[in-house]
Amino acid sequence: MLADKPIPLLRNRKMLSIPGIWVQAAMIGAVAFLVGWFRWWLALPLLLLPAVIALAALGSRYDESVARAIVEEHGDVYFAHSYASAGLAAVLVGVASWIGWRRKQLTQ
Repeated sequence: MLADKPIPLLRNRKMLSIPGIWVQAAMIGAVAFLVGWFRWWLALPLLLLPAVIALAALGSRYDESVARAIVEEHGDVYFAHSYASAGLAAVLVGVASWIGWRRKQLTQ
């Protein structure tokens, strides 16, 4: 059956694996660059996504039962990767907005 095969980015179907976290950040950045290319200000609402990711990581970190399970399965480095990928996604959204704004200024 298809459901019995493991999903590479989801190790336990509850939390993303560490590579999955980075893929998620890259996808947010790619969408921001695509949207920012046409309208620079449309990429700015995408800043909410890294904020939600960081808040979710904080919530997982300070919930004792969830944090213990994550540390047992992925290790303590999981939270560092989660925070870093949220920061990368925020930087990519900011750069995409700036490139779109700069492109608009140069074409006027």
